[in-house]
Amino acid sequence: MQKLIQVIKNQEKVLGLNKRNVFFVKALNRRSDFPLANDKILAKNFFESIDVPVAKTFFTLNSLFEISKIYEDLKKLPGFVIKPANGSQGNGILVIKGFENDQYVTVSGRTISPKGMQYELSSILFGKYSLGRPDSVLIEERLIPDEEICFGVNLGLPDIRLIFIKEKLKASMLRLPTQESKGKANLHQGGIGVGIDLDTGTTSHAYYKGRYISYHPESGCSLIDHQIPMWKELVSFAEEIAKKSPLKFIGLDATLDRNRGPVFIEMNARPGLEIQNVNYRGIMDE
Repeated sequence: MQKLIQVIKNQEKVLGLNKRNVFFVKALNRRSDFPLANDKILAKNFFESIDVPVAKTFFTLNSLFEISKIYEDLKKLPGFVIKPANGSQGNGILVIKGFENDQYVTVSGRTISPKGMQYELSSILFGKYSLGRPDSVLIEERLIPDEEICFGVNLGLPDIRLIFIKEKLKASMLRLPTQESKGKANLHQGGIGVGIDLDTGTTSHAYYKGRYISYHPESGCSLIDHQIPMWKELVSFAEEIAKKSPLKFIGLDATLDRNRGPVFIEMNARPGLEIQNVNYRGIMDE
Protein backbone atom coordinates (compact mmCIF):
# COMPACT_ATOMS: atom_id res chain seq x y z
CA MET A 1 0.00 0.00 0.00
CA GLN A 2 2.81 2.40 0.91
CA LYS A 3 4.44 1.78 -2.48
CA LEU A 4 1.12 2.45 -4.26
CA ILE A 5 0.72 5.76 -2.40
CA GLN A 6 4.23 6.77 -3.44
CA VAL A 7 3.50 5.93 -7.09
CA ILE A 8 0.35 8.11 -6.99
CA LYS A 9 2.30 10.97 -5.43
CA ASN A 10 4.97 10.68 -8.10
CA GLN A 11 2.31 10.80 -10.84
CA GLU A 12 0.95 14.03 -9.38
CA LYS A 13 4.38 15.63 -9.81
CA VAL A 14 4.70 14.64 -13.46
CA LEU A 15 4.60 17.56 -15.87
CA GLY A 16 2.51 16.91 -18.99
CA LEU A 17 2.93 18.44 -22.43
CA ASN A 18 -0.08 20.79 -22.29
CA LYS A 19 0.78 22.07 -18.83
CA ARG A 20 4.39 22.54 -19.89
CA ASN A 21 3.39 24.66 -22.88
CA VAL A 22 0.87 26.87 -21.05
CA PHE A 23 2.24 27.26 -17.52
CA PHE A 24 5.97 26.98 -18.14
CA VAL A 25 7.02 27.71 -21.73
CA LYS A 26 4.47 30.48 -22.30
CA ALA A 27 4.43 31.86 -18.75
CA LEU A 28 8.17 31.85 -18.04
CA ASN A 29 9.72 32.43 -21.47
CA ARG A 30 9.06 35.52 -23.56
CA ARG A 31 8.76 34.70 -27.23
CA SER A 32 11.21 37.50 -28.04
CA ASP A 33 13.87 35.56 -26.10
CA PHE A 34 13.34 32.25 -27.91
CA PRO A 35 16.11 32.91 -30.49
CA LEU A 36 18.64 32.66 -27.67
CA ALA A 37 17.69 29.01 -27.26
CA ASN A 38 16.78 28.19 -30.86
CA ASP A 39 19.99 29.49 -32.43
CA LYS A 40 23.12 27.57 -31.39
CA ILE A 41 25.40 30.44 -32.37
CA LEU A 42 23.48 32.96 -30.23
CA ALA A 43 23.43 30.52 -27.31
CA LYS A 44 27.15 29.93 -27.63
CA ASN A 45 27.87 33.65 -27.70
CA PHE A 46 25.74 34.07 -24.58
CA PHE A 47 27.62 31.30 -22.75
CA GLU A 48 30.94 32.91 -23.64
CA SER A 49 29.74 36.32 -22.45
CA ILE A 50 29.26 34.94 -18.92
CA ASP A 51 32.48 32.88 -18.94
CA VAL A 52 30.86 29.47 -19.37
CA PRO A 53 33.14 27.03 -21.25
CA VAL A 54 32.17 26.11 -24.83
CA ALA A 55 33.73 24.28 -27.77
CA LYS A 56 36.12 26.30 -29.93
CA THR A 57 34.47 27.77 -33.02
CA PHE A 58 36.37 27.22 -36.27
CA PHE A 59 33.93 28.83 -38.70
CA THR A 60 30.41 30.21 -39.00
CA LEU A 61 28.91 30.29 -42.49
CA ASN A 62 26.04 32.43 -43.71
CA SER A 63 26.39 32.21 -47.50
CA LEU A 64 27.42 29.84 -50.29
CA PHE A 65 30.38 32.08 -51.07
CA GLU A 66 31.83 31.41 -47.62
CA ILE A 67 31.85 27.65 -48.28
CA SER A 68 34.42 28.08 -51.05
CA LYS A 69 36.58 30.23 -48.77
CA ILE A 70 37.02 27.45 -46.17
CA TYR A 71 37.16 24.56 -48.68
CA GLU A 72 40.87 23.80 -48.16
CA ASP A 73 40.97 24.74 -44.47
CA LEU A 74 38.42 22.07 -43.56
CA LYS A 75 40.68 19.32 -44.89
CA LYS A 76 43.46 20.35 -42.51
CA LEU A 77 41.40 20.14 -39.34
CA PRO A 78 42.07 17.04 -37.17
CA GLY A 79 38.35 16.71 -36.50
CA PHE A 80 35.32 18.96 -36.34
CA VAL A 81 31.56 19.11 -35.88
CA ILE A 82 29.07 20.69 -38.29
CA LYS A 83 25.78 21.96 -36.87
CA PRO A 84 22.78 23.78 -38.34
CA ALA A 85 22.43 26.87 -36.14
CA ASN A 86 18.66 26.42 -35.96
CA GLY A 87 18.43 22.65 -36.19
CA SER A 88 16.77 20.49 -33.53
CA GLN A 89 16.84 16.96 -32.12
CA GLY A 90 20.36 16.39 -33.45
CA ASN A 91 19.26 16.54 -37.08
CA GLY A 92 21.87 17.74 -39.54
CA ILE A 93 24.80 17.37 -37.15
CA LEU A 94 27.91 15.78 -38.67
CA VAL A 95 30.84 14.69 -36.52
CA ILE A 96 33.99 14.39 -38.62
CA LYS A 97 37.03 12.62 -37.21
CA GLY A 98 39.41 13.34 -40.09
CA PHE A 99 40.18 13.63 -43.80
CA GLU A 100 41.64 10.47 -45.35
CA ASN A 101 42.14 9.38 -48.96
CA ASP A 102 40.39 12.51 -50.22
CA GLN A 103 37.31 11.72 -48.11
CA TYR A 104 35.89 13.14 -44.88
CA VAL A 105 35.30 10.34 -42.37
CA THR A 106 32.55 10.56 -39.73
CA VAL A 107 32.77 8.93 -36.30
CA SER A 108 30.32 6.26 -37.48
CA GLY A 109 32.60 5.37 -40.42
CA ARG A 110 30.61 7.06 -43.17
CA THR A 111 32.71 8.77 -45.85
CA ILE A 112 31.85 12.08 -47.53
CA SER A 113 33.58 13.42 -50.62
CA PRO A 114 34.61 17.10 -50.77
CA LYS A 115 31.75 17.65 -53.21
CA GLY A 116 29.40 15.84 -50.84
CA MET A 117 30.58 18.09 -48.01
CA GLN A 118 29.72 21.14 -50.08
CA TYR A 119 26.25 19.70 -50.55
CA GLU A 120 25.85 19.09 -46.80
CA LEU A 121 26.84 22.67 -45.96
CA SER A 122 24.65 24.13 -48.71
CA SER A 123 21.66 22.10 -47.52
CA ILE A 124 21.96 23.64 -44.06
CA LEU A 125 22.17 27.17 -45.49
CA PHE A 126 19.07 26.55 -47.60
CA GLY A 127 17.07 25.48 -44.54
CA LYS A 128 16.95 21.69 -44.76
CA TYR A 129 16.96 21.45 -40.95
CA SER A 130 15.25 24.75 -40.12
CA LEU A 131 11.80 24.25 -41.66
CA GLY A 132 12.87 25.77 -44.96
CA ARG A 133 14.08 29.04 -43.47
CA PRO A 134 17.61 30.22 -44.37
CA ASP A 135 20.08 29.09 -41.74
CA SER A 136 23.71 29.44 -40.68
CA VAL A 137 26.36 26.74 -40.26
CA LEU A 138 28.39 26.36 -37.08
CA ILE A 139 31.68 24.47 -37.44
CA GLU A 140 33.44 23.81 -34.15
CA GLU A 141 36.00 21.58 -32.51
CA ARG A 142 35.22 17.95 -31.92
CA LEU A 143 35.04 17.32 -28.19
CA ILE A 144 36.46 14.07 -26.80
CA PRO A 145 34.29 12.79 -23.94
CA ASP A 146 35.64 11.82 -20.55
CA GLU A 147 35.77 8.02 -20.40
CA GLU A 148 33.81 8.10 -17.14
CA ILE A 149 30.64 9.05 -19.04
CA CYS A 150 31.13 6.66 -21.98
CA PHE A 151 30.40 3.34 -20.21
CA GLY A 152 32.69 1.40 -22.53
CA VAL A 153 31.26 2.72 -25.80
CA ASN A 154 33.42 5.13 -27.79
CA LEU A 155 30.85 6.38 -30.23
CA GLY A 156 29.54 9.93 -30.52
CA LEU A 157 29.32 12.39 -27.65
CA PRO A 158 27.39 11.63 -24.45
CA ASP A 159 25.75 14.74 -23.05
CA ILE A 160 24.13 15.87 -19.83
CA ARG A 161 20.71 17.54 -19.86
CA LEU A 162 19.78 19.82 -16.95
CA ILE A 163 16.30 21.34 -16.57
CA PHE A 164 15.79 24.57 -14.64
CA ILE A 165 12.51 26.14 -13.53
CA LYS A 166 12.82 29.70 -12.19
CA GLU A 167 16.59 29.25 -11.79
CA LYS A 168 16.17 26.06 -9.74
CA LEU A 169 17.62 22.78 -10.98
CA LYS A 170 14.75 20.28 -11.17
CA ALA A 171 16.10 17.28 -13.08
CA SER A 172 19.14 15.98 -14.91
CA MET A 173 20.09 13.00 -17.02
CA LEU A 174 23.04 11.65 -18.94
CA ARG A 175 22.23 10.77 -22.56
CA LEU A 176 24.33 8.04 -24.13
CA PRO A 177 24.74 7.37 -27.86
CA THR A 178 24.40 3.83 -29.20
CA GLN A 179 25.07 2.03 -32.46
CA GLU A 180 21.34 2.23 -33.13
CA SER A 181 21.31 6.01 -32.62
CA LYS A 182 24.32 6.30 -34.98
CA GLY A 183 26.38 8.12 -32.41
CA LYS A 184 23.70 10.63 -31.43
CA ALA A 185 22.61 10.98 -27.81
CA ASN A 186 18.93 11.64 -28.53
CA LEU A 187 16.59 9.21 -26.78
CA HIS A 188 14.03 9.15 -29.59
CA GLN A 189 16.74 7.95 -31.98
CA GLY A 190 17.79 5.03 -29.81
CA GLY A 191 20.01 6.67 -27.20
CA ILE A 192 20.00 5.75 -23.50
CA GLY A 193 18.81 8.09 -20.75
CA VAL A 194 20.48 7.76 -17.35
CA GLY A 195 18.95 9.62 -14.41
CA ILE A 196 21.24 11.64 -12.13
CA ASP A 197 20.74 12.37 -8.44
CA LEU A 198 20.92 16.16 -8.21
CA ASP A 199 22.58 16.25 -4.79
CA THR A 200 25.31 13.68 -5.32
CA GLY A 201 25.77 13.45 -9.09
CA THR A 202 25.42 9.66 -9.04
CA THR A 203 23.33 7.78 -11.59
CA SER A 204 20.05 6.36 -10.33
CA HIS A 205 17.97 4.87 -13.17
CA ALA A 206 18.56 4.01 -16.82
CA TYR A 207 15.88 4.13 -19.52
CA TYR A 208 16.18 2.65 -23.00
CA LYS A 209 13.47 2.26 -25.64
CA GLY A 210 10.65 2.51 -23.11
CA ARG A 211 12.02 0.20 -20.44
CA TYR A 212 14.33 0.44 -17.44
CA ILE A 213 17.71 -1.26 -17.66
CA SER A 214 20.72 -1.66 -15.36
CA TYR A 215 23.47 -2.40 -17.88
CA HIS A 216 24.53 -0.85 -21.16
CA PRO A 217 23.03 -3.04 -23.92
CA GLU A 218 26.20 -2.83 -26.04
CA SER A 219 29.10 -2.78 -23.56
CA GLY A 220 27.53 -4.58 -20.60
CA CYS A 221 28.79 -1.88 -18.22
CA SER A 222 26.67 -1.10 -15.16
CA LEU A 223 24.78 2.18 -15.52
CA ILE A 224 23.62 2.55 -11.91
CA ASP A 225 25.38 4.16 -8.90
CA HIS A 226 28.05 5.70 -11.12
CA GLN A 227 29.57 9.03 -10.07
CA ILE A 228 29.51 11.78 -12.71
CA PRO A 229 32.92 13.51 -12.54
CA MET A 230 33.11 17.23 -11.72
CA TRP A 231 29.38 17.28 -10.96
CA LYS A 232 29.46 20.26 -8.60
CA GLU A 233 31.46 22.33 -11.08
CA LEU A 234 29.12 21.46 -13.94
CA VAL A 235 26.04 22.39 -11.88
CA SER A 236 27.70 25.66 -10.83
CA PHE A 237 28.13 26.70 -14.47
CA ALA A 238 24.56 25.64 -15.24
CA GLU A 239 23.21 27.68 -12.33
CA GLU A 240 25.05 30.74 -13.63
CA ILE A 241 23.41 30.30 -17.04
CA ALA A 242 19.97 29.88 -15.44
CA LYS A 243 20.52 33.00 -13.35
CA LYS A 244 21.68 35.20 -16.25
CA SER A 245 19.33 33.84 -18.94
CA PRO A 246 16.06 35.72 -19.62
CA LEU A 247 14.47 32.29 -20.19
CA LYS A 248 13.24 30.86 -16.88
CA PHE A 249 12.16 27.42 -18.08
CA ILE A 250 15.12 25.92 -19.89
CA GLY A 251 16.98 22.76 -20.69
CA LEU A 252 20.77 23.03 -20.82
CA ASP A 253 23.00 20.53 -22.61
CA ALA A 254 26.61 20.03 -21.57
CA THR A 255 29.28 17.37 -21.75
CA LEU A 256 32.51 16.46 -19.98
CA ASP A 257 35.52 16.80 -22.25
CA ARG A 258 38.47 14.52 -21.51
CA ASN A 259 40.86 17.45 -21.12
CA ARG A 260 38.69 20.47 -20.39
CA GLY A 261 35.99 19.18 -18.07
CA PRO A 262 32.48 20.72 -18.32
CA VAL A 263 31.69 22.24 -21.72
CA PHE A 264 28.25 23.64 -22.54
CA ILE A 265 26.66 22.94 -25.89
CA GLU A 266 23.23 24.55 -26.20
CA MET A 267 19.98 25.51 -24.47
CA ASN A 268 16.34 24.70 -25.13
CA ALA A 269 13.26 26.80 -24.32
CA ARG A 270 10.96 23.78 -24.71
CA PRO A 271 12.86 20.91 -23.09
CA GLY A 272 11.39 17.47 -23.56
CA LEU A 273 9.65 15.71 -20.70
CA GLU A 274 11.02 12.18 -21.03
CA ILE A 275 13.62 13.11 -18.43
CA GLN A 276 10.83 12.35 -15.93
CA ASN A 277 10.61 8.75 -17.13
CA VAL A 278 14.39 8.46 -17.04
CA ASN A 279 14.52 9.61 -13.40
CA TYR A 280 11.30 7.79 -12.42
CA ARG A 281 9.98 11.00 -10.91
CA GLY A 282 8.20 14.19 -11.98
CA ILE A 283 9.73 17.65 -12.00
CA MET A 284 6.81 19.53 -10.43
CA ASP A 285 7.35 21.23 -7.08
CA GLU A 286 6.68 19.30 -3.92
